[in-house]
Amino acid sequence: MEKEADATQTDEWLKNLPTQAENPAFEPSEMILCAKCARTNPPTRLNCFYCGAELEISPAQSRHLRPHLRKLEVWEKGFNLILAPRAKAFEESQSAEIAKLLNLEREVWRKIFESGKPLPLVRAESEKEARVVEARLLDAGVETCVVSDEQLAVDKPNKRLRGLEFFDDKIVLILFNQDEIAEIRLEDLALIVNGAIFERKVEATEKRNKKGENKILNR
Repeated sequence: MEKEADATQTDEWLKNLPTQAENPAFEPSEMILCAKCARTNPPTRLNCFYCGAELEISPAQSRHLRPHLRKLEVWEKGFNLILAPRAKAFEESQSAEIAKLLNLEREVWRKIFESGKPLPLVRAESEKEARVVEARLLDAGVETCVVSDEQLAVDKPNKRLRGLEFFDDKIVLILFNQDEIAEIRLEDLALIVNGAIFERKVEATEKRNKKGENKILNR
C-alpha cells in the first residue's frame, strides 16, 4: 500500500511541473558555419568551438554573442575599451546591466563613471570581441573607443629628447643619443604640456695628493 501511495504522489508531482513553451535550442538558420573546419557553431560564440578559428558573424547574429572578456596574460596583446566621459547619470538598472556586460563589480563601474575621465574599462582578446562590446555599450548609452596594445606600443622604450627647435610651421624634435630627427607640423599638433628646464652649477675646490687622487676641500 505504501508503495502505491508513493507512486501516486510521484505522478501528481510530475503533473505539476511547469511546461516549457519555448525551444531553448537555436534554429538551423541561426547557426554559424566555420570557414576553416566547416562545422556549425551556436551564434553565441566568437570563435569556433572545434578548431578555434574566428567566425564570420553578421550584424544580425552579433546580438546573440556573449563576450567572455577573460583576463589576458602579460605577454598577450589585447584591445582596450576607453570610456568617453558623459554628463548624464545612468539609472540603477542600467548600471547593473553595464557592469554585468563588462564583468565588473557595480561599485567599480560606478567609480569609473563618476570620475568623469576617459579611463579604460576592459581589455578584449580580439578586435572583433572589442567591437561587439563597443556596440553593446553604445546601445546602453555608453560611448567608448577601442585602442589596441599595438597602438600604445607599451613594449617600446620611451624616447628622450636632446633638443627642440620651433619654426613658424613646424616643431623639430632632436632625439637623445640618436641621429633621428622628428618633425611635427603645427596643424598636426594636438597637445603641448607645460614644463620647465632646470640648470645646476656646482663649484668645488680639490687637492691632488701624491698618488694622483683628488680630495674635495670645499664644495
